[in-house]
Parts: sequence; C-alpha cells; structure tokens
Amino acid sequence: MAGAAQRKRFENAMFEQCAICGCRVHRVANTYAQPSIAGRSHAYRHYYVPERFFGRTKTRRGVLVEGIFPYCPWEHEGKSGLLCYECHSELLGNPVLLPQQMAQFADLVKHRGLREEVKTESREPIAGRVALLHDVIALGLAASLKKEVARARLQALRELAPFLGGFAAIFLLVGFSPWIETYSASESIAIEGWVFFLAGLMGCALSPGRPFRAAFMGTAGVLAGTAAGIVAHEIVSNALGNDPHRAFSPLMIATHAGMSAPSMLLSALIWKAGSSSFFWDLSHLKEFADGRIAAHRRKILDCLLIDIATLKTRIAANGAFAGGCADREVVSICSNALYALAETVLTQYDGIVAELLVPNPLAVERLMRSVPLQLQPLFDECLAQVRREANLAGTPETTTMCVATLKSRFSAICDDVALTLKASLAERYRTVLGELTQLLHRFSERLPKFAWSLHRHS
Repeated sequence: MAGAAQRKRFENAMFEQCAICGCRVHRVANTYAQPSIAGRSHAYRHYYVPERFFGRTKTRRGVLVEGIFPYCPWEHEGKSGLLCYECHSELLGNPVLLPQQMAQFADLVKHRGLREEVKTESREPIAGRVALLHDVIALGLAASLKKEVARARLQALRELAPFLGGFAAIFLLVGFSPWIETYSASESIAIEGWVFFLAGLMGCALSPGRPFRAAFMGTAGVLAGTAAGIVAHEIVSNALGNDPHRAFSPLMIATHAGMSAPSMLLSALIWKAGSSSFFWDLSHLKEFADGRIAAHRRKILDCLLIDIATLKTRIAANGAFAGGCADREVVSICSNALYALAETVLTQYDGIVAELLVPNPLAVERLMRSVPLQLQPLFDECLAQVRREANLAGTPETTTMCVATLKSRFSAICDDVALTLKASLAERYRTVLGELTQLLHRFSERLPKFAWSLHRHS
C-alpha cells in the first residue's frame, strides 16, 4: 500500500503543469532559479493574493509585517496555484508599465481618491490601489479574450467562406431554375459553369493562401446547396401550384458536383498562377540575393568582432578603462557595419527590381518587408556588443542612451533602404512606360504605310 501511494505521488509529480504556460514543472533539488531549463521550469507554489498583504511572510518567519488587508476582498486568502519559476518570478513578479500606462493608472488612482500627498499610518490607500490594479487587469483580460474570440470567429468564417459561396451559388441556380430552363441545355450548362467559376474565384479571394482547399470546400458547398435548393424549389413550386422543374435525386446532385468541381479547380489554378506568375515571381531571384547577403553578413560580423577587440586592446594599451571608454566607439563601429550590410541589401534587391518584366508594387513590398529581416541578425549581435560595453561603464543611463542610438540608426537604415526601393520601382515604371510609348510611336508611324499597301494590293 505504501509503495502504491508513493508511486501515485510520483506519477502526479511527473504530470504537474504550470497554470499559465502549461509547461511540465519539476521539483529537482538545487535547480530552483538556475539559469537553465531546469531552473526556469521548477515548480513554485504561487499564492493568488500575496501572504504579505495579510501580515505574513515566508522569508522572515517570526517577524511582524504590517498587512494591507484585514481580510481578503476576493475570498482567496491562503489559496495558491502551481506555477513554474519563469511565470511566477519573471511574468507576474515584474509587470511592465510604460510611462503612458503609468500616467493613465495614476489618473485612475486620482479619480478613485486613492492619491497620497503625504504618507499616513493608514494602509487603506495602498489597499485601494492594489484592488484597482486587480480590476484593471481583470478588465484588460476580459477585453483581450473577447477580441481574441472575435478574431477566431472571423478566421473560422473565412475558412467556411468557400463552402458558403458554393452553397449560395447552386442554391440560387436551383431556385431560379425556371429561368434557366428557358435556355437550351448547352446554354444552361454554360451559365452554371460560369457561376461555379466565379464562385470559385470569390472563394479564392476570401482564402488567398490556400486556393485548392477553397476549391474543395466550394465543391462540398455545391453538394449541400444542390440538395437544399431542390427541396426549396419543390416547396415553392408546390405552393404556387406549378410543377417542379427539379426532382430530388442523387444523380442530379452528383451531376452538379461533377460540373462544379472542374470549374472551381480551374479558378484555383488560375488564382495560383496569377499569384505566382513568372512576370513577377521573385523566388529564384530572391533566393540568390539572400544567399549573397548572408555571405556578406557573416564577413561583416567577423570584421565587427575583430574591430571591437582591436579597439579595446588599443584603449587598454593607453591605460584607460576599456569598459568605460569603448561604448560610444562600439556604437560607431556597429553603425558602420549596419550601413555596410544595408548597402549590400540595397544592391541585391535593386537588381531584382531591375529584372522584373512587369513592375509590381506587391513584389517590391515583399522585398521591403525582407529588409529588416536581413539586417536583424547583425543588429542583434551589434546590440549585444553595445549593451555589454555600456554595462561595463556601470551606469544605466549610458546603456539606455547607446541602445537607443543604435535602435534609431537601425530604423533609419531600414527606412532609407525601403524608400530607395520605392524610388527604383518608380524609375522602373518610367522606363517601361517610355519603352511602350516608343513602341506605340513606331507602330503608329508604320500603320499608314501598312494600310496603304493592303489597299493597293486589294
């Protein structure tokens, strides 16, 4: 019995999870708060309402601590949950309030009458501020959850849009079947084929990333819409005293599905071809360009580390404190490295724009979105080097200033490359327009001669 109970406790401990992130927590000795996966996933008993709010403290037993609440306003005193160390100490223990958010919370504190010009013996104001912050978090969580649910519903509606489009198309066709029957059989088939094709294009537009799935969902919608449309047609025809033109039969449903599948598949193929046409397909060109950029980035990174090491050696040889003197020089070295890589990115991507057969803003927009991604690895390394050297100086203000300077230069570089690519696209437009104008001019000059020669031979 004792062995079974011990085994059950072991199994429960093996499957303990953090209540927030859901990771599997453990209780291995000497790993708590260590800078490792084991330290970050160590189990922690988290009190929903901190014990010190009631005058108790776990770290200083036997010491009287002044409490904030005489009783728990949420009726959760002494209740706790299981969290990992990361969620307890880093997520909940260090909430992020930016200056604007702190000012807004200060306004709430003022409106609730919880401000304190001078501290008094009363603990009611701080208790009110704690309760107010809880209310703000609760309202924010409720609003975020509501927004996420609405986004999930919109995404689900988009996933069902091709099905609904196929359903509506065939339902309307069957509902207006007397009008369609006035045409010949070939004309009716042509009408239905065009309706299915247009419905397929509409489904692809609502689900542009997966056109073939949209075609499949549209065909399934046609199956369901045919059955529903025949039933509705029979009901309406009987109510009006007319003979129904459509009979409910599996053969007719299969016929409509067989007609809709090729039309919707054709729309998916056209959509797929149009979205990745060879006129503006950049995949092969961008692949070569990204390879060259990656090679040059590795070269710049090696030079960056060498330049920083050389700088620190030179400063140390002059008898200065390397950590306190190298921060601004390191910022300059990192900025020059980013400028050098940006020139390479611009050269490669500008060549792609020049190779486009048809100028396309979407293609250039894709290149512009790739610019920060190409610069980001080098920027991360530069940021780590700058932060390290600034931290050696020992003042947070120096670190903040150097990091802000590097970030602003990084943003300026990305914007400069993007604007240059836009200018290249505009120049490409002017070039293509000029070529077309010259072609039309030469054609207009030769057209009268060609017409006169035809007239003479006739």
